[in-house]
Amino acid sequence: MSPSPAASRCDHDPRSRSTQLLPRRVLFAALFMLATLLLLASPPRVVHGGPMPEPGPIPADPVAPMGGPPPLVIRSNHFFDPSTGQRFAIKGVSYQPRYRGDVIDPISNAQRTAWERDLPVLASLGANVVRVYDIDAAAPHDQFMAALAERNMYLLLDMASAKSPLHHVDRSDPHLTVDLLDRYLRIVDAFAGYDNVLGFLIGNEVSDSAGPSTRSAAIVRALVRDVRQYIKVTGKRAIPLGYAASDNAATRTPNMQFYTCGAKDSAVDFYGANIYSWCAANQTFETSGYVDRTKELASLGVPVLLSEFGCNIITPRTFPDVSSIYGPDMDAVVDGAIAYEYTEEDNRYGLVQVASASDTRVTLLKDYENLKNQWSAAKPTVSMRCLLYDATRRETRADSVAAP
Repeated sequence: MSPSPAASRCDHDPRSRSTQLLPRRVLFAALFMLATLLLLASPPRVVHGGPMPEPGPIPADPVAPMGGPPPLVIRSNHFFDPSTGQRFAIKGVSYQPRYRGDVIDPISNAQRTAWERDLPVLASLGANVVRVYDIDAAAPHDQFMAALAERNMYLLLDMASAKSPLHHVDRSDPHLTVDLLDRYLRIVDAFAGYDNVLGFLIGNEVSDSAGPSTRSAAIVRALVRDVRQYIKVTGKRAIPLGYAASDNAATRTPNMQFYTCGAKDSAVDFYGANIYSWCAANQTFETSGYVDRTKELASLGVPVLLSEFGCNIITPRTFPDVSSIYGPDMDAVVDGAIAYEYTEEDNRYGLVQVASASDTRVTLLKDYENLKNQWSAAKPTVSMRCLLYDATRRETRADSVAAP
């Protein structure tokens, strides 16, 4: 589920656009041919809501004493924290406040008042990852990234933008263009220097129907290939590249297979599944369909996460799937999940309510408390310690033990 399109970008690069584009046009003009077709889709999500609670106090802010988290590494089909050798369990939140209006860049320096208000709330929730869908690549983000690092939190960043038709794949008529690739390379230039970037999402629910959008899958793979090559030739950190797919029966399996198979230069490093099928407390791992999704995802051979979760057909949400995601049902396969979403918008998926970017008050909704309690109670049963691994051969010795 992506935020709705918005108006013009909030900041602009004062440099000449043609001066910026010329080297990339020359470097990547030869890469703009790729044709292959394949798959994908998403059912509408039913939304409901109830009365809003009164504003509550902002939680205490757990800030790390100094420094920040190291870049995560992929070994076998999991993310690891190299400083501890422990497998990294993602507890994330989608963060794209829209205040029931236009999409803005929520993590730019210009939005400091808002994200300084929100980071303590996210940290107290237990989140260690924020997923951001749409940013202005020309705007500075150093202050947010530093504040995020101080809290030992990571950024999962979508590379496309809904603000311009030039900056995302057109599902109805997909093409790889200079403007689209330039957008992605600007994101790399802006964020590759931050150790706490968990990964880039090349696409979100792009090939999401069995019709014309299947051709867009080839464009996504081409973008993976070209972004990876750019990172390599410019000597930047090899930040993992991933894709987030909708949970549509017609495209689910083809998506999984297409984005992870074949040529390594264009296959994703990790795979995200946006799943909203566990909606009621009386559902189970089996009746929700999670058991089938887990079996399917187990075969991919790359790290897997639920890149969105949190069905809101019944509200307030109680997040009954958390115990399975972080427990014996799924944690040997899935590296965690991203709860959708931080602020209450018209779609009624919010964990908190805020009136505007300048408002310092935060209303903690019942969903927030329920997710916090579920995350606090989650007891992963698989703690994979990366005792021995070779950076070239990617060998990992993993021991399954009760997590501390």
